[in-house]
Amino acid sequence: MRSRVRPRLTFADLGHREFRILALQPGEPTDPILCQVVKQDLDHIVQGYTALSYTWGDMSKTATIRCVMDDRTPIPLRSTGPDARNSDTGELQVAENLLGALQWCRRRDDLTVWWVDAICIDQENVDERSQQVLIMAEIYGRATKTLIWLGEASEGTDDGLKLVEDLYATPPQQGIRVRFQPLSEALSSLHHSGLRNILQRSWFRRV
Repeated sequence: MRSRVRPRLTFADLGHREFRILALQPGEPTDPILCQVVKQDLDHIVQGYTALSYTWGDMSKTATIRCVMDDRTPIPLRSTGPDARNSDTGELQVAENLLGALQWCRRRDDLTVWWVDAICIDQENVDERSQQVLIMAEIYGRATKTLIWLGEASEGTDDGLKLVEDLYATPPQQGIRVRFQPLSEALSSLHHSGLRNILQRSWFRRV
């Protein structure tokens, strides 16, 4: 029996101040990614969202996610989750780095709401891409928070993040030198490799 081939996503046109957000449906770590995409107006935000900051990575290595497109009208998110058999469900190829971020961000028992440029912007529509770039600072600024995805954890990264947390928590009473002194001490410890591992991630080399 031949498997059913799902169509590529089709996007509705956006208004001058409109943008899309996505509801990441809950699931287990190995479940396929399924999301619902709706649109909002920057001047009338009704649904809070988290902006995801990441790097696209190697686009020759992609994975398939499935989205239900509900961006033709600004309707509420479906708390019960969209039906994956819906006729408006399409497939979208995303870089493996983004797939890893979505899998990490997904909850087991509740949906989460995000703005992710690779999904929320029609990347094949040059005019839309240009228009969305013009309001991108506002999209980030109006987000409830921004989450930075640096990639999967590797050897030493937990120690490196612990060092960053310790530096951030250092009391500033004695000025900036107090904050930087622990860093110089840590560079000769096991934290060094972990911090270097983090700072060498591609996110820090973005243009």
